[in-house]
Amino acid sequence: MASHTPTAVTISDAVVSYHRQPVLSDFNLDIHPGESVALTGSNGSGKSTLIKAVLGLTPLSAGRIELFGRRRLNRRVRARIGYVPQRADGQGNIPTTVYETVASGRLNRRPTGFPATRDDRVATWEAIAAVDLNVLARKPMGELSGGQQQRAYIARALAGAPDMLIMDEPTVGVDVETQELLTEVIARKLDEGCTLVLVTHEAGPLQQYLHRTVHLHRGRKAYDGPSESKPGPSGDSQGCLHPDQLGDTDTTGLRGLNDLRPNDSGGVRR
Repeated sequence: MASHTPTAVTISDAVVSYHRQPVLSDFNLDIHPGESVALTGSNGSGKSTLIKAVLGLTPLSAGRIELFGRRRLNRRVRARIGYVPQRADGQGNIPTTVYETVASGRLNRRPTGFPATRDDRVATWEAIAAVDLNVLARKPMGELSGGQQQRAYIARALAGAPDMLIMDEPTVGVDVETQELLTEVIARKLDEGCTLVLVTHEAGPLQQYLHRTVHLHRGRKAYDGPSESKPGPSGDSQGCLHPDQLGDTDTTGLRGLNDLRPNDSGGVRR
């Protein structure tokens, strides 16, 4: 009998509420190992809340989330995830160097309080080299440009050799060179079998590497299907709306999907 491979992410009937007001309602989603998924939607649609819930940064009011088949987000599970938060102005105004920032991506790979190993140091320098920041490695983060800071946070996510990358608007406010470098990094990680979850308003050059788009509207899943311009033949998704049913709302991230009919929530797998 073939062994069952757990999903990278399983979200079941998830609810997140702020001040008793639900911002994520009865949300269900499966993401499979090696799959690349874009989360799209207008501001306030619940994208970042969903990511924070997956990472254990925001508690659920109801439902459950499993990562790699486990409900408990322990150190071992965290070590398998690389997270790139949305860049904010002033985010780099902290007294740490690029090297120290990237090296912190290795913390979940060793017991608390243990010093960095040779493997940690090698992985840190490899991650710094992957984003072309070698010459700035000893510079304080606050002295870097916005694009350079974002590269450092990408390197931090890479340093832990993650099985899944979660990125929240990684291309916002960065230069074209950094966007191109990010595209190369993502392409390489997908080739290695890494899972990608990308929160985005506009995928840009990353679009070609996305298997699937999940569009959120008012805290619910409005579309779940292929990221290509045309879907394959399949039935409609249960609980998902066609983009035309969204009404007067921002459908950023759904450009080119007006003719789509949602397929089953399994999306496109490699």
